[in-house]
Amino acid sequence: MMRSTLALAFLVSLFLWGSALTAEEPSLRENRITVEAFDSNGRFLRGGLGFAYDEDTIVCSYRSVRGASLIEARIDGEKSSSNRLISYNDLFDLAVLKTEHEIPLDSETGSSRTLATGDSVYFYSRQGEIWRRTGATVKTFLDSGKGYEMIRLTIPDAPADLESSPLYNDAGKIVGWMSRDSKAVSIRTIAQILHGKTVSVPLREIGSPEKKCGSGKWHGSIQAGEALSFNGWVPVRGTPAFPFEIELPKGWNFERKSEAGRFSLEGFDEHFGICLGLRISPQQTNDLMLAIEKAETFFFAGFSRSLLAPYSADHFSGFLAHYDDPDPESDYAMEVFFAMSGANLYILSIKHPEVIQDRITPFMEQLVSSLRL
Repeated sequence: MMRSTLALAFLVSLFLWGSALTAEEPSLRENRITVEAFDSNGRFLRGGLGFAYDEDTIVCSYRSVRGASLIEARIDGEKSSSNRLISYNDLFDLAVLKTEHEIPLDSETGSSRTLATGDSVYFYSRQGEIWRRTGATVKTFLDSGKGYEMIRLTIPDAPADLESSPLYNDAGKIVGWMSRDSKAVSIRTIAQILHGKTVSVPLREIGSPEKKCGSGKWHGSIQAGEALSFNGWVPVRGTPAFPFEIELPKGWNFERKSEAGRFSLEGFDEHFGICLGLRISPQQTNDLMLAIEKAETFFFAGFSRSLLAPYSADHFSGFLAHYDDPDPESDYAMEVFFAMSGANLYILSIKHPEVIQDRITPFMEQLVSSLRL
């Protein structure tokens, strides 16, 4: 009888131990990567967290990897390196890296559509050198007005200095990426950011994010239906290394820059809030689509592309693209014309207030028609 009682007690304790272990399994299996950034001399810069988007793609904090030359990612005792950037977004403090080797996927991503106001979620916050699981609840969903949704969180006893982290539901599945301002973007939004991006560029070549163009005061005096008007046109020419000719609005202020083997020409009109740019950079490929994807990461990573279509002028062909600024506080959009001539990629861009979108199309067509490479 005693032996039976002891055996039963042992089985019960084993069952309870196994149940406790099972309850911890979602945390043990969760997709969480430790990211460490190093400079070109191998000196450690900073660390952060991320997660595996797929077998060779990592999502992490842009502030963690900005200015780095090499990234080391660790998950479940395995390590993979990266020095290639697919895309980044400073607004969401998000960077997407391509790894050298496959990384283990120990959990699935979830959908933010399964979340509702009041649901429990969690992320990781740093306390000293330790990352601790921190609970939160979904406060509300915010429509950005830019084609994506943001998740606002309520965080009891929030750390004073929040860092970006994967956002998990109560089942341990990643449902989004939380930036430092207690707001998160969904996995679906990350997929939108990555749409059409299949190439990567060297991490060390990425500098500061693209400057915002203009301000509200620039175009506050635009009248409804007011036509774009300029005081004539003047020819502007390039250099022997970067040859071109284009007719630009007379009276605009333009600035030329030639550095790091690249050329740029920038100008603006304060009344309409238009910023015009012409960039020229040497390419090691004659594949225009490949060059466009790289240029998007270098120059326009903070914008989301909604159109890319072939476009022909009288004397050459290229692609015309439309980009939207995902920042809810920005009312700017951008049209870009891409073309290749010789070994150079030519990028003609116009950033403009969205309210004059219908007047920008003929302006862009006139500029492209005047361009000679």
